[in-house]
Amino acid sequence: MTSKRNRKQGHKAQRRLLTEIGQRDFVCQGARVYYASSFPGQALASRVGEFTLHRILRIEHPEPHLMEISPLLSVHQLRRVLAYFFLLTYLVLLAITWDGIDFASASRDGPLVLAFAVAVWLTYGLIYLLPALFLTWLVEKFVHREREIGHKAVFYPLAILSTGITTLFFFANAKLFTLYGIFINSFVINLVSTPGGLESLGASDASNATFAFIALGFLLLQAVLLAVTLFFYRKFGEPRWLPSRFFASLLILFAITTLGERMVYTYSAATGITSITSLTQKVPYYLGITARSLLSKFGVKVDRKKNDYQLAKGHLNYPLNPLEVEKPAKPFNVVWLVSESWRADTLDAEIMPNTWAFAQNAKRFTRNFSGGNGTRVGMFTMFTGIPGNYWFPMLAERKGAPVIDVLKAQDYQMSFFTSAKFSYPEFDATIFSQVPSEQLHEIPGGAQGWEKGSAERKQPAQVHRNTRQEQAVFYLHVL
Repeated sequence: MTSKRNRKQGHKAQRRLLTEIGQRDFVCQGARVYYASSFPGQALASRVGEFTLHRILRIEHPEPHLMEISPLLSVHQLRRVLAYFFLLTYLVLLAITWDGIDFASASRDGPLVLAFAVAVWLTYGLIYLLPALFLTWLVEKFVHREREIGHKAVFYPLAILSTGITTLFFFANAKLFTLYGIFINSFVINLVSTPGGLESLGASDASNATFAFIALGFLLLQAVLLAVTLFFYRKFGEPRWLPSRFFASLLILFAITTLGERMVYTYSAATGITSITSLTQKVPYYLGITARSLLSKFGVKVDRKKNDYQLAKGHLNYPLNPLEVEKPAKPFNVVWLVSESWRADTLDAEIMPNTWAFAQNAKRFTRNFSGGNGTRVGMFTMFTGIPGNYWFPMLAERKGAPVIDVLKAQDYQMSFFTSAKFSYPEFDATIFSQVPSEQLHEIPGGAQGWEKGSAERKQPAQVHRNTRQEQAVFYLHVL
């Protein structure tokens, strides 16, 4: 009697399992389960008698009435969950990149320009997500080759990490463009990756911690989105209000829209419609297509033709001739002070009284102009006297400033100090490349540059005391 009752309970459990598998895949703890992962899920509960058509499963268990059923996603269902998760991430990217499109200006320029702006916004949101999508697809093809149950331990962390990095990257791009009008490029990467780069901008442990918390917040956001997606998918299954081919239709619409947007840009660039082309300057990594020659062959009147300039490549020949310097009988001691980002109009009796008093009894070169608006170019032109675009050839050849060679030839005792790093910008590989590393001193500590300079104000006298009587001193301090 007990055995008959147990078999009856086991059959009920099996029927309940087969009924519910229309929305989920299940595995029974302690049982051997045979299943098929591909399932037409709608209204399956009313088609219990047709399960043999789908070779769903059968269960072998010593005590069927003791079976515990736990949910498990099939490969197909895991793909659907990830698809909805990436759709939510796409919406997050649209929110992040919203300010990058000047919709107000586009609407004033007419419906065509506004439609172009909307198309760029919608298509590039998906383009930004393509690396994460491709990485997930590639790993999925490799991991799920012989599996029917989705590998959550691989794809949940992968999806969270890849989309978290993507959203953080474009959030940083948006903030960087708001502050400086540029996107993350080789210069920014060089700034971050070079030792002393961030310190040169005044970065501190507090700012680094803030960025770390922001990055953690984006990863947490993606984890929450995935948890929400899983919750609703397990609870409600496939959304009945979405078409069965929703994602395929979305990709087709994307292809049509991005093709149309590219055609509009190509025509606008050829005919000089700046209201279209100017919009893309605020879109991160927009790749415009030009086809002036092709369009002109089809009778389109090309309004402007882009002039292509190519920089000549060759060996750096600097200086053009050897420097001819006559060593004085008694060389002067040289103290060279550089104040980072110092504005000339602040040198007055009210703001800088001590420096102003010193300037009254000194020579002032009021018609001297900086070679650039940044530390790299400003220092470079100060020590070389040539335009800043020669920085990169000199960096490639690790060529120093000729004035340093003259000082070394005249046996100057040299000491260089900075409140930042000589490695960023790469002064130790350009204008000071011939200076021994023991003469390049970086003042440690997290204080401001002027505070470090104030603390080291006795250094010139100390250097002079450590120098031979007949030897001159060259002392440089970059504040």
